[in-house]
Amino acid sequence: MTNQTPESRKRGGWMADYREERRQFAIAARALALLWAGFWMYFSLAEGYRQQLGLTETLQGSWQYGLLSLIIALIAFWWDVFGGILLISAGVAWFMHYFPRVELGYTLVQIAPPLIAGVMLLASSRKPKENTQ
Repeated sequence: MTNQTPESRKRGGWMADYREERRQFAIAARALALLWAGFWMYFSLAEGYRQQLGLTETLQGSWQYGLLSLIIALIAFWWDVFGGILLISAGVAWFMHYFPRVELGYTLVQIAPPLIAGVMLLASSRKPKENTQ
C-alpha cells in the first residue's frame, strides 16, 4: 500500500496521482522535443541567412534537419506513442548518418534530445497495472 495524503484520497487515490505524474512527464517530453526541433529549425534558417542564400535555397537546406525535426515534434504533441517512436527513430537515423563523419560529442548533442524525449513519451503513455488488493 502506498502512503496517501488526505488530499490524494479526495482526488481519487494513488491512481489520480499517477495520472497527474504521467501527464507532467509527457508535457516535459513534448517541451524537450519542441525545444530540440525549434533550435535546429532556427539554426538551419540562420545558417541560410548567414550564407546569404535566397529563400528557396534556405528552405531546401533547412528541410533536412530543421523542418523534419519540427514536424516530428509536432506529431509527438498529438500522438504520444507514435511521436515517441518517431523521435527515437530520428535519433537513431541521425546517429547513423552523422557519426561516421562528425566527432562523437557533436553527434551526441544532436541525438540525445530526441532519444530522451521519445523514451519519456513512451514511458508516459504506459497504462498502470490495476491494484487488485
